[in-house]
Amino acid sequence: MSSNPPAEYPHRMAVIDLGSNSAKMVCYSADHTGGYRPYHRESFRVRLDEHDHHVIREAPIARLLDVLRLFQNTIQYEGVSRVLAVATSAVRGAKNREDIISRIRDETGIPFSVLSGREEALYSYTGAATHLNMPTSVFFDIGGGSVEIAAVRNHTVLYAESFPLGALVLTRRFAGEGDLRGDAIGHMREYVRDILPSPGDLGPLGDAVLVGVGGSLRAISRYAQSYMGYPIKKIHNYTMDARLVQNVTTEILSQDVSTLARMYEIGSGRADIIKAGAIVVECMMERFGFDHIRVSSTGLREGVLAFAVRYPEFEPHEISYYMVRELVRSPSWTPRIPHAAAGVVQAVCSSGLLSGGEDTILRAAAANLEWLRTFRDADDFLYRMLDNTSALSHREQLLYALCLSHAKKPKRTRLLMRRYESLLYPDDRRLIRRLSPILLLCDTAVTAGASIHVTLGNDRVLLDVKENGRPLPGAIFRQRCRRVGEALGVARVQLLTTPSMV
Repeated sequence: MSSNPPAEYPHRMAVIDLGSNSAKMVCYSADHTGGYRPYHRESFRVRLDEHDHHVIREAPIARLLDVLRLFQNTIQYEGVSRVLAVATSAVRGAKNREDIISRIRDETGIPFSVLSGREEALYSYTGAATHLNMPTSVFFDIGGGSVEIAAVRNHTVLYAESFPLGALVLTRRFAGEGDLRGDAIGHMREYVRDILPSPGDLGPLGDAVLVGVGGSLRAISRYAQSYMGYPIKKIHNYTMDARLVQNVTTEILSQDVSTLARMYEIGSGRADIIKAGAIVVECMMERFGFDHIRVSSTGLREGVLAFAVRYPEFEPHEISYYMVRELVRSPSWTPRIPHAAAGVVQAVCSSGLLSGGEDTILRAAAANLEWLRTFRDADDFLYRMLDNTSALSHREQLLYALCLSHAKKPKRTRLLMRRYESLLYPDDRRLIRRLSPILLLCDTAVTAGASIHVTLGNDRVLLDVKENGRPLPGAIFRQRCRRVGEALGVARVQLLTTPSMV
């Protein structure tokens, strides 16, 4: 369902991704700094794999045109100013691709660019890397028609290729229109292992992490979370170990298509191809020797958008390794701490009073202070915070959300901690109690429009609060300062007041 984008992101852009299995469109609101947020999503199964000797048949083309007319109508209704439309493996490998692209342009007005396998790999990696901390990684995107693999060291791409190992293509090859069973499973595994590159082809990676994206991997992750009773229903940055992937793959392969279709985690749109997807993921981990895999919910579409936002005159075929490195090293969307709170956060983080990653949690929470403006219910607040795309781990995201929640509703937040105790460490409750008073002081400064200079040392905290054109609430600031001192274990807290503080 569509909703109006935030006012601070005034420019509307749409990315359309035409794959073998489905056609997807996401509308984003963007600003001049390069930040963007999705506000409308559409996805329809088109199954462009229906072809005769690599000539896509008329039936899937007709389905596609109907979907694109709907997309175009939505684009006009939403007032989208720029459309970025890309086609991947199904159209790329079709002998009649020029006719298809021409028909789409003539009948819908949408100009598509057909990406090469290398371009698709680079865009997809960029979309994931700008939303995850993955400077050295092996990245893959498993789609319906192909799998793209990129190997990266210190943000520099060493390798980017595409392979015909998509879940839909493999299913058609080894199961036809039926279910994947028996010997066909073993034959598919052998085929995937033979096609995948060797670890040596990817270059020297050392401490690389394995990161993946794609509908099949997201479905496997949802299944794994249900299988494990995982308390956060969030896919982005979810990590699975090799044993969990093996167990989930075994479970999926043991079910028939009709059973898989009834499962919420998989659904009817992916039930017939999820087995092939699970086999590819398992083989990928085995082939490259990874014992964990990290899941990204961002990929090709976010990569295309990131380039278009950073480089307004950019065209899809201009992508290069150098441009990828420069974009992922400094993603423009990174949240910033409000100016009024930055001095407090910097002083506390450099004081030596924090430990065990508390500075990371404090900075992340401070960058999300704006969410406290609409705080009503702790449960709803936590849900909205965890729904954000973040490069932090699930535990770190949970911690900074609980810190913010505790600043407003400590009693209710203590109850929420019990719900997520399987993800929390023994000292995390203390961390939340220590950081929430600091965040409350920051929030007060932002609300009052104050400027705070903090000095910590010699067993005391000295806060110099300056007004910004209006009287400041002295009693509130004194209370906030006292609680910060108590949280940090500082005996003396001194608040320097201005003449207009009341």
